[in-house]
Amino acid sequence: MENEWLPKVAPYMPFFLRLIMWAYKRRERVLERVRELRYGSRAPSARAIIDNEYKFEDIKLADAGTPLTKKLAESGYVGRSYHPSDRELLQFYSDDYMIGVGQTLLPYVEVENYVKEPHKYSRLKAEFGNPYNIASHIRDYCDILLTRYELLQKSGQIRFWAGPIVSLANFDNNNGTLTLRPAKYTDQMTTNMALQLPFRDVINHDIELKNRPVARNLRQLDCDELYIEKARKLKPFGASVLVNSVGICAMVLSSDEYFMVPHRVHWVVREAGLRTVSVGHALKWDDSIREAHLTRYLEERLRAEAKQELGLTKNDIKEIIPLAFCRELDRGGKPQFFYLIITNDRRNSQEIVSKSQDAQIRKPSQKTEYAGISWFPLRNPSMEDSLMGFLRWPSRKLKLSTEMKANLLYAFEYLHQNL
Repeated sequence: MENEWLPKVAPYMPFFLRLIMWAYKRRERVLERVRELRYGSRAPSARAIIDNEYKFEDIKLADAGTPLTKKLAESGYVGRSYHPSDRELLQFYSDDYMIGVGQTLLPYVEVENYVKEPHKYSRLKAEFGNPYNIASHIRDYCDILLTRYELLQKSGQIRFWAGPIVSLANFDNNNGTLTLRPAKYTDQMTTNMALQLPFRDVINHDIELKNRPVARNLRQLDCDELYIEKARKLKPFGASVLVNSVGICAMVLSSDEYFMVPHRVHWVVREAGLRTVSVGHALKWDDSIREAHLTRYLEERLRAEAKQELGLTKNDIKEIIPLAFCRELDRGGKPQFFYLIITNDRRNSQEIVSKSQDAQIRKPSQKTEYAGISWFPLRNPSMEDSLMGFLRWPSRKLKLSTEMKANLLYAFEYLHQNL
């Protein structure tokens, strides 16, 4: 008697299920109709997020050292792999303003926006300082950590390049002067890319400096002075103990309006297994940087990387558009320049794939960093819908890097104004 109602209700169940699904999709569609691309507005501060004034997309540290610390833990070189929760990360930089659209935020702090103020890019210039030296109070930690990375490389678990890179010692926002200095890629591996690794897992003790609180890891050590001052923001470049290597990256937009999205292999140190920016790397140090104009040097290095990884020659590239200069919170304020590369009319998505494969065949002695290439449409069905789809897409499904999302954010902002 108790279940007599089931046969009567059963025919209507598919209808109710479809109704529930329609309501859910309708809600998501309404939320994604955030078409504002930050014209004159600032993203809410992390402090407001901590106080639950805003909802936000989870900020994960999967891109910022997980492959390294995970490998170290699996190999027995450290006791555990430590990753701060979203709330813990925000508490370090709660007075900084992150980039984003509406209530969807990304762990980057905008320094200069070249879409809104293109004149600031053309004024950029460089001066040069002494080579980067690891601070004495973290030298033992960095040396031991580097030795463990080298053992992992010898065993074939990771691969990394140990050449010279460009470190940013200071930035004068008033006149656009960047103070650059030479450093090593391994300096980045032991500082900006190892922020959350506990000191005790490497040197068996925390680090305590005079008149400063005890620091359990590099992230806390690089922020401790600001804790005393009750201001939880990124340190200026000149006050940081991190190498802060300069990064450049770009999304490639083909002539048939598709974004090129490579899928990274698992043996790389950074963004292993993720879909990421079309072109990107730590800016390599070359003595010619002292003679060249800074912006020209940045773009030439970007062209060289596009040719090496994708086979795109100078004639294949129609335009390189500067988008923004940001600091990445995941890696402790590491500087990053974002660009958009637009190919010539004769270079559609299929032709770029062919050239990329040819480029890898021509250098068989080197392992490619890409396991495959995906193509995301610019209009799906509109630019705004595509952008919100990228930013809100669950990372566990597509595994999009935050670097790619940030690059796309500025690329869409530029395209929205110029297409």
